[in-house]
Amino acid sequence: MRPATKRLFSILASSGLLIGAIILFSSTVMPEYKNIQQLRGEAQSLDAVVGEEERLINTASQLLNEYQNAADLRDNLSLVLPREEALPGMVNQIQGIARSTGVTIEGINVENLPLTHSQTSSIVEPVGSFKVTVRLKGDYGALRSYTQSLETNARIIDVDSMAISGGGTKGPLTINLVLRTYYQK
Repeated sequence: MRPATKRLFSILASSGLLIGAIILFSSTVMPEYKNIQQLRGEAQSLDAVVGEEERLINTASQLLNEYQNAADLRDNLSLVLPREEALPGMVNQIQGIARSTGVTIEGINVENLPLTHSQTSSIVEPVGSFKVTVRLKGDYGALRSYTQSLETNARIIDVDSMAISGGGTKGPLTINLVLRTYYQK
C-alpha cells in the first residue's frame, strides 16, 4: 500500500475512534453528569431546608429563654414590689439589715396606709404602702451602713424622715427612721 493510503486509513481509523469515544462519552457520562447536577441541586435545597430548620429551632430556643427570663423578671419584680402585703418579710428584711450591720433595734411600729388608685382606667393595679417607724441604736458607722443597706435592698424602701440623737464623746447614737415601703394589691 502506498503511504498516502495508509495515512488515509489511519486518519479514518482515528476519526472513527474519536467519534466512538464521543458517542460513548455522550451515552454514558453525560446522563450521569446530569444526575450529578440534579443531586447537587437537591443537596443544596436540602442544605437550605436544614439551615432554615436550624434557624427556626434557634428562634424557638431564644423565645423559650425570653419566656424563662420573663418569669425571672416577674419574680424579681415581686421582690421589689410584692403582689401582697408581705408584712413579715418586710419586717424580717429590716431586722436582717440591722443584724448584718451591727445595729440594735429598740422599737418598730408598722402602720398600713390607704391604697392609692390610678386616676385613669388602666391595667395598673393600686399600690399600697406601709409606714414603718424604727428606733435604732448603734455607732455612726453601723447606722450609716444600715441606711446604705436600706438604699440597696431588693424591696423598695424610702426614708421619709430621720432624727439622730445621743452620742456623747463615745456613746452610741440613737436614730429614729420613718420608712415607707410599697406593695401592689
